[in-house]
Amino acid sequence: MSKPATLDGTSGSATTVAQWLRLWLESRENLAPSTMRSYAMHARRHLIPNLGRERVTELTPARVQAMFTSLIRTHAATGRPLSVATLQRIQATLRVALNAAVRRGLLASNPARFVELPSRSKPHPVVWTATRIALWQAGGIRSAVAVWTAAQTAEFLAWLRRSEHPLYVLFHLVALLGLRRGEVAGLQWADVDLRARTVTVARQVRQVGKHLEARGAEKRLQQPGDRPGPHDSRAAAGSTDRMAGHPPRQQ
Repeated sequence: MSKPATLDGTSGSATTVAQWLRLWLESRENLAPSTMRSYAMHARRHLIPNLGRERVTELTPARVQAMFTSLIRTHAATGRPLSVATLQRIQATLRVALNAAVRRGLLASNPARFVELPSRSKPHPVVWTATRIALWQAGGIRSAVAVWTAAQTAEFLAWLRRSEHPLYVLFHLVALLGLRRGEVAGLQWADVDLRARTVTVARQVRQVGKHLEARGAEKRLQQPGDRPGPHDSRAAAGSTDRMAGHPPRQQ
């Protein structure tokens, strides 16, 4: 019976989690730089310090669960608790790394699959009514997620237009097409067809640490139903009509 092997071809029965994570990271190819940085950070800050000395072949769901429980308690005690989203990303990194260990025969199943994490609570969005506006103006009290009405959105866009704000068209695109922040930041004039009155979302830009990173994800906003929300081809056409009055400045 053949012995399990690590990614470098050597016997893996005595391989520690720290050794495996380093080998696994070195073998990653065709990953987005942000994904690679995230994997490496999770390994360096959390996984290696807490699981690094364990043998991969001896990892159990209970041991992995104990690590996450310790992470939660330790960070909470310092007054800097890890968010549920961060815990989920750390788990995802470990799960992907151990999936590779399963494929190499180091593990029969992936112990990271069975980790139980706190549930992620989402703030309930509320409409930005006159009463809520008054409470906010009086004492700064407001919901975590307050949604504008259509009339409030129209008033905001009208003010931008009257003041000739340089980002008026950008906000018009966000409001009428439902573009995400990274999608509108990634738009270039080459993505706009003024004749066909369409906008193509060809990339997303997001901030990773101190750097901006662009990723491709093409979507053509032309037909009704292309994206969830109350926009359709007429909304795209309305936005491109306004863009026609803004000469390209983008390099």
